Amino acid sequence: MLHFNPIYFNRDYAKAHGHPDIVVNPHLLFNTVLGMSVQDCSELGGPFLGVYDLVYDRPVYPGITVVARTETVEKRLSSSNPNNGIVTWRTEGFDSDDKRIVGFRRANLIKLRNPGKAS
Repeated sequence: MLHFNPIYFNRDYAKAHGHPDIVVNPHLLFNTVLGMSVQDCSELGGPFLGVYDLVYDRPVYPGITVVARTETVEKRLSSSNPNNGIVTWRTEGFDSDDKRIVGFRRANLIKLRNPGKAS
């Protein structure tokens, strides 16, 4: 992750720009929250289809505890391959004060247990 903005690694620079500490790189925050949801939702699933509606709510600083919550928001058969379904989740990351810091939707292609039957 080549991100050379000094706000992410130079404490004096971050403080000079109004932050109390260095800012956690948003890509690291996203990947952490995404990774926390993979084991429960898509670890055994098929190909990752993408991320949608990614929103960073505010800066995050080192030392906070991050909690991820995920819910299934849609499931449907694949129109191009009826042996597969597409599942979409909404995942949100929260800090220890239960304030949302990041949110997004993501989808995976999932092989059906019983192809040919609606699930």
